[in-house]
Amino acid sequence: MTRLESTLKSELDLHLGDYNLMLLLTESETGCMRMGELAEAMVFSPSRLTYQVKILENRGLVRRERSDTDARSWIASLTKEGRRTFRKAAILHVRDIETFFTAKISDEEAQIIDTVFSRVQDQLLSES
Repeated sequence: MTRLESTLKSELDLHLGDYNLMLLLTESETGCMRMGELAEAMVFSPSRLTYQVKILENRGLVRRERSDTDARSWIASLTKEGRRTFRKAAILHVRDIETFFTAKISDEEAQIIDTVFSRVQDQLLSES
């Protein structure tokens, strides 16, 4: 984790948590998420997520706006600069994943890992 974060930090001044938050926003169907949903997906407390989003908002990477449908809710989305920064971060992150992990295992080992973690995921999803 330290190695993965090191590249993001030195190249883009991002923490791995910043990258994960931006990834969730990028992958969301609408390009934005309610703060409560984002906190749950990040496994953060609402106050911790608010702090994290505020830092990214101050850097111009994320925007927070009141929900059109629920005045009590806030919606987070990436700004144009946030999307640009995320694209750069994703390239670096994928490169590091390949360097530190996937280049070190065979295709057969990767299949075993996929099988095991798919089973674990299925079990966790069936319990929720």
